[in-house]
Formats: sequence, structure tokens, C-alpha cells
Amino acid sequence: MTVKSPSSLISQVLCGLLLPAALLASIGRAGAAPLRTLNLSRPLALHARVLIVNIAGQVTVTGWRHPAFRLTGTMDSRDRLRVRERGHLLIIRIMRRKLGARIRGAHLFVDIPVASRLAVRTVSARVMARNLAGPIRLKTVSGSIQLESSSHRIVAKSVSGNIALDGSARFARILAHTVSGGITIEHVAGRLRAGSVSGSVWVGSTALRQARLRTVSGPVQFVGRMVPGGRYGLGSVSGNIGFAPAPRPGAVFQVVSLSGDISDAIGPPAHPRSRFGPGEVLHFVSGPGGARVRIRTLSGNIGLEKAIRGH
Repeated sequence: MTVKSPSSLISQVLCGLLLPAALLASIGRAGAAPLRTLNLSRPLALHARVLIVNIAGQVTVTGWRHPAFRLTGTMDSRDRLRVRERGHLLIIRIMRRKLGARIRGAHLFVDIPVASRLAVRTVSARVMARNLAGPIRLKTVSGSIQLESSSHRIVAKSVSGNIALDGSARFARILAHTVSGGITIEHVAGRLRAGSVSGSVWVGSTALRQARLRTVSGPVQFVGRMVPGGRYGLGSVSGNIGFAPAPRPGAVFQVVSLSGDISDAIGPPAHPRSRFGPGEVLHFVSGPGGARVRIRTLSGNIGLEKAIRGH
């Protein structure tokens, strides 16, 4: 019987381990479909409606001054791209050919006229849009939303992704909502409704005539200038609330915390809501202006502070 040396035995063992690994790697490479490069452009009306539907990956939309649209990016070659036009309606849709296939995601970069009416729907794809002035509706399940615009109508909704809005028209109507994601909004004007279940809501540097900010357990923060005659409502079940208006806020304040504390650096100190129970209440008028501020929480704390410098 031939006795093999220890070095030859080690070599055989290593070969036995490496060959299956190399085989699996080659199978993985064979199963991964190549990416398809996208490059498509067509004429498009300046005030067209644009609908973009994607599953995973990213959607980036940029407004430009040309009467056309341009689509670039990459997608899985196993997926299907459908582009349809119906009058002034443009539909760009990524469709899965095989539901069980691993989702690599499509990365779409779309240029459309500035005044287009944009709607984007995704599952887990990240949504980014900028330099747009027409109505905007952005919806995703787990992807994040980032928007920079001068639009007069903005709707942004996500289940677990974060939402960041920067800029709007002077008299805009804005709706932002998440379940577990956070919301950050700044440099907007007009009317705003923003809410989250467990995420935070932060609004800063604004010229809003109406603001309604709500959460269940997340914190709420407003920092910025109040408009004379404006209406501002902040509420939460168990989250803390901070309100830091611009210097010399002219408003009627109604502040209630059923079981939390109120700290006030604007008006008089708060007083107990009841002689025998927790909570505090604060009602006062601060200067002229006619604005109204209502803040209410069940078990969170409330802080009224002077505006931070720079806002």
C-alpha cells in the first residue's frame, strides 16, 4: 500500500473544498442576468402628466426646460420596460418577468419638463426629485423620498422610509405621511399636513399659513416664522413636542399636556391641569398678529422656546 505524504493529503482536501465552491460561484454567475443600459428620449408636452412605476432600486427625476423627456439608467435584463404615451400622459413602468427571481432593482434617471405633473410609485426603490414646479405625488413602501421643488401641490407618502421635502410654491398645499419613517420639511409655504406613527416630524424655516403636525409616539418639532393670522396645531399621544417660533410671536397659545410637563420661554409659566392629577395647561397671548397655536399631548412633554438663530 502506498503511503501518501501529509502535503499531498492536504492538497487533496483543499481541492475537495475549493472545487465545490468554484462550482457554486460559476452557477451564481451564470444565474445572474446582465444589466441592460437604458437610453431613450422622445418629445413631450410641457404640461404633460408623467407616471413612473418601479419596484426596487432608484428613481431620480429632474425638471428641465426642454419639451421632451429623457430616460437613462440600468435595469435587470430579465425585467421589461414599458413606455406608453396617451395624449399628454406618459407612463414609464418596470415590470418583473419572473416573480421568483432575485430583484436587483432598476436605477432610472428621468428628465421631464419642469411644469409636468409627476407621480411616482415604488415598493422599495428610493425616490428623488428636483427642479419641478408642477403637482407632485410620490408614494413608496419601504423606500425613502427626497424632494426639492417649487410645486404648489405636494403629496409624499411612505410606510417605513424617511421623507425629506425642501421648498414649495408660495401658496402650496403639502401632505406628508409615514408610518415608521421620519419627516423633515423646510423652506415651504402655504398649508401643510404632516404625520407619522412612530417616526419624528421636524418642520423648520417656514412661512406657513397653516400647519398641522401629528404623531403617535414620535417627537414633533416646529422651528420657524409664524405668519400673521396663521393657524398651527401640533399633537402627539406619547411623543415630546417642541415649538420654537421666530422672535416676538404674535399669537394666542393654547397648550395642554395631560400627564407631561410644559416648559415655557415665551410666556408665563404653566400651571397644573388639576389639583389632584398630573399634567399642565398654558393659555396666553403673545403680542399682536392674530395667529393661533394649539399644542396638545397625552403623556409627552412640551417645550416652548425662542427661535434658534439662523431660522
